Amino acid sequence: MKANWRLWLGIGLSLVCLCLVVRGIDPDEVRTALSGVNYFWLFPSAAAGVVSVWFKALRWRLLFLPRTGLRTGKLFSITMIGYVINSVLPARLGDPARAVLVGEMGGAPTAQALATVVIERLLDVLTLLVFLVALMPFIGMPDWLWRSAFVVGLAAVGGFVGLLLIGRRRDRLVPALTRLLRPLPVLGSGAIAKQLDHLLSGMDAFGSPGNSAMIAFYCLVIWVLSVSQNYFVQLGFALPVPATAAVLVCIVNVLGMLIPSSPGYIGVFHYLTVLTLGLFAVDPSVALSYAIVLHLTIFVPLVAAGLLALWRESLSFAKVSARAARLEQ
Repeated sequence: MKANWRLWLGIGLSLVCLCLVVRGIDPDEVRTALSGVNYFWLFPSAAAGVVSVWFKALRWRLLFLPRTGLRTGKLFSITMIGYVINSVLPARLGDPARAVLVGEMGGAPTAQALATVVIERLLDVLTLLVFLVALMPFIGMPDWLWRSAFVVGLAAVGGFVGLLLIGRRRDRLVPALTRLLRPLPVLGSGAIAKQLDHLLSGMDAFGSPGNSAMIAFYCLVIWVLSVSQNYFVQLGFALPVPATAAVLVCIVNVLGMLIPSSPGYIGVFHYLTVLTLGLFAVDPSVALSYAIVLHLTIFVPLVAAGLLALWRESLSFAKVSARAARLEQ
């Protein structure tokens, strides 16, 4: 029931965004804009997206330290499979699916994998907020963007610091929870305490300054590549806007992905892209054409690579999705 509510809420918001984005748009102007695109630039854009996922796999592997034995190639395949599920199913089931697959294929506890996925999301938001602050001297940003960034940033910082502090108290918290649960007849086995220990171990990677620095470096590379995706498509359209527009489109869309939407972020992605390019006085028809091409350039290669990963790993899309749904519940 909960998943159904989220599904219909996401579809509803996507439909509203689609109505807003096509309102007043001349289809002929969209076709004209699409016909004038230099599609050569889509190849480096798509390549930058795939390479960014490889760096996400490298960062994900570091987040499991001091646990070793996880192969980057395997984590890359799992990440790609997560993108497929997120693009087809609602409620971002690709994230719990990744945790399930690591538990089954990667040799790490599912609870720890789930914690690293949450940490990844927090790191992504924090990195993009650093980008947003860096843009302050160059762009006059609207109040709605600053308010949204402030709320999300405050939650991300609080969540990350809270997890870090709790993780460092793990040696005290887990034994205390075990003693608390011991008198209970069902929970006396300490299973919940063990799962909590795995969850909190997701912050162990930040115990080393060198490892923390490498994680920060990978965060930077990941989002430089993601911004490059936007910029290459921007070059294909020959938009008369600065490179900072590509950064801002990336930031706004990542913030927008935090709200419910239909699978693949159809509608929400396009509306936010058009809204952001409007800050640079880009014609709405051209902006919508850009949004359509950018969306396809981002998602089509990732979905294709994810389907290939499912086939290579001999996995069933339906079974992986079902296990992810059970974990989320």
